[in-house]
Amino acid sequence: MPIALHWETPSLLLIEYTGEVTGDEALDATLAMSNDKCYESLETIIVNGSALHKTVVSEQDIEKVAAVSVAQSKSKPTMKVIMIMGQDEASQSLAAFYQFLMHDTGWQIELVHTESEARERLNSP
Repeated sequence: MPIALHWETPSLLLIEYTGEVTGDEALDATLAMSNDKCYESLETIIVNGSALHKTVVSEQDIEKVAAVSVAQSKSKPTMKVIMIMGQDEASQSLAAFYQFLMHDTGWQIELVHTESEARERLNSP
């Protein structure tokens, strides 16, 4: 499975993207997150895309994922999302595009390059 959701605690979700990921898979993972019983307690999401080999995701796919996230932000207006970007330029551009689309939601979205950097940001304001 190219996307795995790991609830590290009820308030912390790690989403791991590996191999090749499509836009539909990214959208399904976003929807699955909010259908989980832990979603009510969720405060922070780490999205780890560092193991992606190929991203088959378009700007339109990111717009769909962001639309779902905007809806989620209505019930979770203070979410912190830390995105570990893949090494390729396309993944980095798509992560920055998602960050741009989510700007007005109140979600704090940070882009980092390593998991250790993401873990350091967990406790930062």
